[in-house]
Amino acid sequence: MEVSYDKSRIIYSVYGGFNPQWGKVFSMRTDGSNNVALLPNPAIMLSAAVENSVGSVAYFTGDYYQEASNLWIDDKKIYDFKLGPYGNPSRFKLDWHPKENLLLMSLGDYKEGVWTCSLYGIQLPNIDVKPILLAPAGSCYVSASYSPDGKKIVFLSFSNLTSKGAICSVNSDGAEFMKIADAVFDSYPVWSPDGKKIAYTSNNGIYVANADGSEASLVCKGYAARLIWLQE
Repeated sequence: MEVSYDKSRIIYSVYGGFNPQWGKVFSMRTDGSNNVALLPNPAIMLSAAVENSVGSVAYFTGDYYQEASNLWIDDKKIYDFKLGPYGNPSRFKLDWHPKENLLLMSLGDYKEGVWTCSLYGIQLPNIDVKPILLAPAGSCYVSASYSPDGKKIVFLSFSNLTSKGAICSVNSDGAEFMKIADAVFDSYPVWSPDGKKIAYTSNNGIYVANADGSEASLVCKGYAARLIWLQE
């Protein structure tokens, strides 16, 4: 589930069963009205779809219900991860850079025999895949998104070896890695529209903190999964 670039619509996927009856990606207004199928290609379970400033939608499709294999932009397949050397998308999270024709994602593969996920960028239109932040063996950097100015990235880091997690940030070039807060396995951090705060889920509710992790406060109790920050 993501929000459209202009914050007027929610883009989400519905998982519909086994092949060939996969799910689809839909778009609806934030009040729940005007719910329509957005993309012609079937969506896998937990599929991500994100829109940039000119209305292009990037999304994953796959050969299995939880296996992403192809990256699409609108009706054009632009990358087959099975043919590339970088592994497969993890947690199926995508994000457009707010100012560049650049996509952010997590790609996973086995390192030293343990599943490991690192942050990568795909520069368009030449499909140039480059690592942003490589994770040590057994760690996964997932659920990443750019700050509104594109200068920083917030993401969830968790260990497949210890099951410990943390909300972290890093500059968009991979420098100045910083832990913001402890987190659970399925936490999803998001930026506020002004880039000054971060919201994230924990095992007892939703927290909001300054971008450096200071002044964290519990704003809603109970379980929550993915978050969208629509407005101030």
